[in-house]
Amino acid sequence: MPPSLSTTAPSIDWAFYVVLWISLILFIPIIVLTGYFLVKYRRRTPDQEAEPSPSHSQLLEIGWTVPTIPIVTIFFYVGVHGFIDGRTMPKNAYEIGVVAQKWNWLFEYPEGVKSPELHVPANQNVILTMRSNDVIHAVYIPVLRVKQDIPPGRYSKVWFHVTEPVEANLFCAEYCGDNHSGMITKFVAHDKASFDKWFTEIKDWRNWQLDLPDGTKRKYLPAEAGEKFYRERGCQSCHSIDGTVKVGPSWKGLWGSERSFTSARGPGRVVADENYIKESIEEPTAKVVVNFQPAMPSFKGQFRSDEIDCIIQYIKTLK
Repeated sequence: MPPSLSTTAPSIDWAFYVVLWISLILFIPIIVLTGYFLVKYRRRTPDQEAEPSPSHSQLLEIGWTVPTIPIVTIFFYVGVHGFIDGRTMPKNAYEIGVVAQKWNWLFEYPEGVKSPELHVPANQNVILTMRSNDVIHAVYIPVLRVKQDIPPGRYSKVWFHVTEPVEANLFCAEYCGDNHSGMITKFVAHDKASFDKWFTEIKDWRNWQLDLPDGTKRKYLPAEAGEKFYRERGCQSCHSIDGTVKVGPSWKGLWGSERSFTSARGPGRVVADENYIKESIEEPTAKVVVNFQPAMPSFKGQFRSDEIDCIIQYIKTLK
């Protein structure tokens, strides 16, 4: 098992091991008896007929039913106790919004801050309020023993309390299409000072620092920030930058090209400019490019205007 780094993880591990060891204790004699009966009652000659089956035994029925009642009761108690703990949301918790969609995560913080990675304060209750933009997903953080389905059309919640700073993986645990296995991001629990520092830096791309080969740092240029959004906000899942055709059109050579559509609100052919890119991000089904399906969800509200400007500047560099 991975390290258990949440307040609820020890009880979940205990429940797992209770079920595991009881199952093993029962499994071994069943397998031994099955093997013994296979040998003892095997057919020894081709013409040997099967022996008559024993008649019903009330004593045998009671014998294997009564001892299992306390075992099933233990399973029930352990399951209900853990379920109630996991579904009772604590008060005064730090709340983070989660948007799941094929095939990336977006985490929404107070003050409009958004991140493709989940960063949380350690030693504090955290609630995730989650929604899906397309199909069913499931957030899964093994080190916390947290797993919660995110069905489309409704909100789901899960909470946890990380006991110490840690960096680990966060997965989607529900098959959601072609690139399901790539729907992985980073989970980071910080101490308070580190979390406040991260929050200040992530709040605005203008605060980001780029590491240079000589060991110095400088602030990101708009096009560089746009490339970072492309990699971290899920754009690369559907749009290549080398001309490869994926779920959506490639961004290579997109800027200034003439686009034709199978369905469109407005002209059926336009030149890819700032307005076209902004509309494609916020209302992707308004103009569906020829030979592609209307598979892209809306990113309206997930990018600020200045962040869309950065993406436009990046696309301009992809000649």
